[in-house]
Amino acid sequence: MIEEDLFRRTLVACWPMLLGIGLSLLAARLLLALMRIRPSLRALRELRQDEAGGVQTLSFVLTIPLFLMILMFIVQLSQLTIGQVGVEYAAFSAARSAIVWIPADASNAEPPMRIGTALEFRGFEAYSGDVLYEAFDVRAYVEDGIVPPQVTKIIAVYRVVPGGAKFEKIRTAAVLALANVAPSRPVVTERTAASATASVLLGPMNQAFVALAPRTAANPRVPTRLAEKLVYALERTAIEIELRHKDTSAWLDEHDRSWDREQYRMNETDWQDQVTVDVIHEFALLPGPGRLLARRADARPGTDVDESYAGGAERDRIAAALLRRYGSTYVYPLRASARLTIEGFQPSQPLAQPPAATDDWWLQSGPAYESLGTATGAGT
Repeated sequence: MIEEDLFRRTLVACWPMLLGIGLSLLAARLLLALMRIRPSLRALRELRQDEAGGVQTLSFVLTIPLFLMILMFIVQLSQLTIGQVGVEYAAFSAARSAIVWIPADASNAEPPMRIGTALEFRGFEAYSGDVLYEAFDVRAYVEDGIVPPQVTKIIAVYRVVPGGAKFEKIRTAAVLALANVAPSRPVVTERTAASATASVLLGPMNQAFVALAPRTAANPRVPTRLAEKLVYALERTAIEIELRHKDTSAWLDEHDRSWDREQYRMNETDWQDQVTVDVIHEFALLPGPGRLLARRADARPGTDVDESYAGGAERDRIAAALLRRYGSTYVYPLRASARLTIEGFQPSQPLAQPPAATDDWWLQSGPAYESLGTATGAGT
């Protein structure tokens, strides 16, 4: 069931890109028809010996840049589709990591069934069966306890404040899933906290890579490329965690049930509460298509632009969605979400778990703690 839902959400997220690839292929086919080019291996072999046909050569020279631009656009959309699939899987991996680490005993600061330093209340959601009940009166419910008869369950939504070893463990799960879609070229040119974290993760990842591809063991460039992928994924990946708590027990952030102080501790998640993890990854575009797509339609002097648009950001939505990082790299934020159920009881004999790979989480900085991957941080 989970695999089917993941497959369905991936198809829904990727269909605009697949549609763009199809339209681009159709445009390339029409361009070839206009050029009157018929694929022929014999004609290709005789092309270098043909000194006539200057008109055909001129036509080829005039149309080949447009044809190459369409091909570059197809390649970039294909890369974006692969990136979106990677982000969807990363969200599932992070949610799966969350339902394991939240019940774990990581430290005294984060005992079992608790995560982060604090929870931020977002609001209530009421459901009639599995359908969201839009007419739910939150004030009547909070002040007078009035619940309409159509409502079958009420969910309190909390946002986990970033920070803590468990939060970083969950983010690391998303990062490892996104390393395969991160660029292997040196994009992050300066040493950051992510570089030190990547050096910790590089050893096990390199061993796994060599185990799957033994022929690469003698290639000295493999560890370098893996390190570049890990550093970029750590730098440009952010997560947001939400807890969906049933109203059958005390509120998570604060409550006045004096008889439940021991049973319902502050910030303690409940049995079978749901956790939602949003993953935002700034996908690095190819150098050529990225630079071309990032050029605003109204950036050149003398360009005629309709003044009815609200502002410059609305005139060219494609260029406005792209971000520039590390000087010359253009990125496009990709986002995915996954929700799973916490099914871990508190252990009767708690055993401390090993520290996270990123145990120096208090030194972390950048988009993971400033915003959802689009803030101006180190390296921007």
